[in-house]
Amino acid sequence: MKILRSLMTVATLVVATTTAHAQSWPNGPLRMIVPFPAAGQTDLLGRAFADALKNATGIPVVVENKTGAGGNVGAAVAAQAAGDGQTLLVVTPGILSINRWLYASTGFDPDKDFKMVGIVGLMPSGVAVNPRLNISDLKQLVDLMKKRSDVRTASPGVGTTGHLMSELLKTDAGVKAIHVPYRGNGPALQALMAGEVDVLIDGIPAMIAQQAKGAIKLVAVTSSERVKQLPDVPTAVEQGFGAITNEAWYGIVVPASTPDDLIARIYASVQTAMKDPKLLERFDTLGIRPQTIDGARMATIAKEESVRWKEAVRQSGAKLD
Repeated sequence: MKILRSLMTVATLVVATTTAHAQSWPNGPLRMIVPFPAAGQTDLLGRAFADALKNATGIPVVVENKTGAGGNVGAAVAAQAAGDGQTLLVVTPGILSINRWLYASTGFDPDKDFKMVGIVGLMPSGVAVNPRLNISDLKQLVDLMKKRSDVRTASPGVGTTGHLMSELLKTDAGVKAIHVPYRGNGPALQALMAGEVDVLIDGIPAMIAQQAKGAIKLVAVTSSERVKQLPDVPTAVEQGFGAITNEAWYGIVVPASTPDDLIARIYASVQTAMKDPKLLERFDTLGIRPQTIDGARMATIAKEESVRWKEAVRQSGAKLD
């Protein structure tokens, strides 16, 4: 009987502690880790969401850029944080679905070290060319690649979604090109505008403004439907290149030790944040589709993406230490 009473007491304390965590959340300023550089695509989304989450909770949200190794550095920091709901991590397909196939060690286990809160945005990529190429669609780009072996395709880095999508396009079309990796989205786009490279497949936020200026020429978007901000740019699937149909997702995760009832409360605040008019306006400007996909569905999407990108990484031959 004493053992039974002791076990019941322990169970009661665990429940009480978990409930106290959920009832007191947020317990001071929230920490949001963005594992990519400031002013990049993930950072722009993360900071816009942080402002909306601050409005939803009434608590300051401090954004920390912990960069390096394709997001692995920041993710590893978040994985070691306390499971009290105070530390949130902004994730991309790279962190949960791609890096495991690229790196000998990521510093964390994407399947065991996190619990999913939800996906907050979807972002298609654009296939952009330097205007001097004088081409207007994907077929013309592929024809150019068939005629020339020196077409240079930029990416924000080895193993990024942009790199892997260019590899999918080359495989699908049966062409070759020279891959030129840069350190991030900004440098890759600048290289395209300067004529250092001919093609760039990357997220559309920064591309929208440069397309309007005529600094680049978008020949396709990778979403299943045309992007509202770019109504005259056809999708890749419209042009017969469905292999590169893709929208990158941005989500929120927490350390695996976080109690499920606390995650439910965080997700409720995420849902409130996603109704913030300023956030919706900012997402619209960036070409990001707002979402409130829950953690269970997010986990399924991450697993499905992992299967897809494993093959793409294999085809690319990319490996990172």
